Amino acid sequence: MVIYSNSASRASRSARLCRLLPQGRKNDMEYFTILLRYIHQNPVKAGVVKAVKDYEFSSWGEYIDKNSTLIPLCDTRTVLNRIPYNELDVLVNEPMSDDVACLDIENASTGRPSDDQVMLLIKEKTGATNSSAFQQLPDDIKRSVLIELKSHRASLRQLERLTGIEKSLIYRLK
Repeated sequence: MVIYSNSASRASRSARLCRLLPQGRKNDMEYFTILLRYIHQNPVKAGVVKAVKDYEFSSWGEYIDKNSTLIPLCDTRTVLNRIPYNELDVLVNEPMSDDVACLDIENASTGRPSDDQVMLLIKEKTGATNSSAFQQLPDDIKRSVLIELKSHRASLRQLERLTGIEKSLIYRLK
C-alpha cells in the first residue's frame, strides 16, 4: 500500500508518522492523535464546511453531546479515556498543515487524480463547488478548466460525474 505524502525530504514529523501505518504504528499515541485530527478535519479541508462541528455526518457531534444521535457512530470513551475532551477539542479544531495526508492513497498504477483533487482544482480555478455552479460558468472558462483537468489525467467519466458535462463533449475538447 502506498500512502501519499508530499516530498519525503520535506515531510513534517506528522506526514512521516502517517506513512508508517503499514509498519504497525497503530498504537502510537501521537499517530493516533494525528489520524483523529485528520479524519475530523477532512470536511473542513475539502471546503464542505467551515468548522469541524458543522459537518452533520461526522462523529464529532457525539464528542460534544453524547445524546446527539439515536444510533451512535462511535464509542467516544475509547478516545476520551486517552485524551481529555478540552484537549481533544483544541486538537481537532486546530488546522493541520497541508502536508499531512495520512490516508490519501496515491494510485500509482494510473496516476489519475481523485475526485477530491479534481473538485479542489475546479474550486480553485472557478469558485464552483458543485456541478450546477460549474455548468453556469461561461463556456470559455468551463472549456479551459476541463482541458486542464484532462491534461492531469482526470477520466472522462469522472469529469462527467463531477461537472455534469457529457463525456462526449469533454472528449472533443482540445
